[in-house]
Amino acid sequence: MTEAPSNHDLYVRHHKLRGLFIEHPDAQLIFDEVDDLLAEYRVAQKFGDIFETGGLVILGHSGTGKTDGTTFALSQSGLDLTVVGDNPRPVIIVKLSADATLKGLYLDVLRAFGWTKPSKGESAQSLWVHIANYIRDLKTVVIVLDEIQHVRAAGPSDRAKLQDFLKSLVQQSDNAVIPILVGMPSFQEVLVSDTQFRRRYKQIHMRRLNPAIDQETAIRTLARFVTAADLNMDKSVKSRDFAARVLHASNYAFGHLCVFCRTATKKALLSRSHEVTIEHFEATYRSATGCLPAVNPFVALDFQSIPMGDDPIDP
Repeated sequence: MTEAPSNHDLYVRHHKLRGLFIEHPDAQLIFDEVDDLLAEYRVAQKFGDIFETGGLVILGHSGTGKTDGTTFALSQSGLDLTVVGDNPRPVIIVKLSADATLKGLYLDVLRAFGWTKPSKGESAQSLWVHIANYIRDLKTVVIVLDEIQHVRAAGPSDRAKLQDFLKSLVQQSDNAVIPILVGMPSFQEVLVSDTQFRRRYKQIHMRRLNPAIDQETAIRTLARFVTAADLNMDKSVKSRDFAARVLHASNYAFGHLCVFCRTATKKALLSRSHEVTIEHFEATYRSATGCLPAVNPFVALDFQSIPMGDDPIDP
């Protein structure tokens, strides 16, 4: 008789699902652009030339997979993420704070590098010197500035300084880096306001899933997680009705769709089920919201009328 897996084993199986990257067309676009920029950079480095860098802007609503797609593309191109203390650090991912000033951005970059010295009294120019030293010493190739839409919230003077800085990152230099800006669609307003800015950065706009054409995508995505967890799919999660429900619950964002599928698979694992069913999705949504069945998109008849908001429930 086969021994039943322990809870620890089940959690291990679920944990492995977190590393499962589900490819989709927008992720391929990101990979193609990142791969092209890195190829140009590496050729310039090989021949000792000054790299005429370009930048990349990746915009999309919450949960569309902007950041995951970026880190996956960098990893596939040979640039894995690093942590403070590693040397070299070819990739730095900077989570920008709401302090939309040039000095605030510089401090965010320095914190990502691991800089812990007090900053009182230091000018923005002296902070940039520290950043340039880190880039040189740690052989940084790519700087990802996440939540770039905060630039839009800056006052006119600060916004102009931030725009000039972002443009300066893609000027010819013997110490150049590739900037990747990741953020919400509202940053488009900043891009279109400056011709030079728009010309120096390629753009990728992550699309929302479409209930009319992406139902197969929803079921195929669930199948990847279920197969990786060594489970099966019940017929209740193979229908067009289910696909429409999970797309709506995810607010038509691919990243949120993946989270729903992974979390419902976890529910199935911990319930010792051999199949993932629509009841596991119902329970996932109920656990996250405490909602009544009438407003649970996996139960309600008129589920399309249930508002999800711009930032849907993350189970």
